[in-house]
Amino acid sequence: MKVFHMDGDNKRLYFQNFSHRPDEEERDEILKILTSARCIIEKPFMGPDCDLYKCKIDGEDFSIIYTIDGDGTFLYADDETTLSKLDEIFNLE
Repeated sequence: MKVFHMDGDNKRLYFQNFSHRPDEEERDEILKILTSARCIIEKPFMGPDCDLYKCKIDGEDFSIIYTIDGDGTFLYADDETTLSKLDEIFNLE
C-alpha cells in the first residue's frame, strides 16, 4: 500500500489503489495495519457521505475518513508530527 501527500496539504495522508480493489477492502487493510501498530481506533461515526474513525497514536489524535462515494480512505491529523508517524507506519509495509 503506497501513501502520498498532495502538494500544499500537510494534514492528510492518501493511499494509492493501484490494484483497483474495492474501497472496503482498502479500508480494512488500513485498519488492520494501524491496529497492528498499536493505534487506538474508536467505533466509526457514520455520516451521510463518509465514516469517521477517531484514533490515537502515542497519545496523539488523528482520524480515518472512509468516503462512501468511491474516493477511498485517507488519514487526517492536525499535527504534522502525528502525520509523519503515520507515514512511517505505512512506508514500513
